[in-house]
Amino acid sequence: MGSKPATYRLRDLEMAIVGAQRAGLTVVRVEIDKQGKIVIHAGPPPTDAAPCETKEGGNEWDVLLAKAQRD
Repeated sequence: MGSKPATYRLRDLEMAIVGAQRAGLTVVRVEIDKQGKIVIHAGPPPTDAAPCETKEGGNEWDVLLAKAQRD
């Protein structure tokens, strides 16, 4: 059984997140539906949620955002 082609590109996701941050928003959560629609939830970060740590010391999206901001 083969997989379906992706409905969005990682570059689209990175551009949406970086654009929201440059607009002064704090990205709290990102949702992507089956059609590829990217929804960014902005606001203060939740205080009760524990971060998902990676080997680099942050969560996996922090690593992607740092890379996108360097480019």
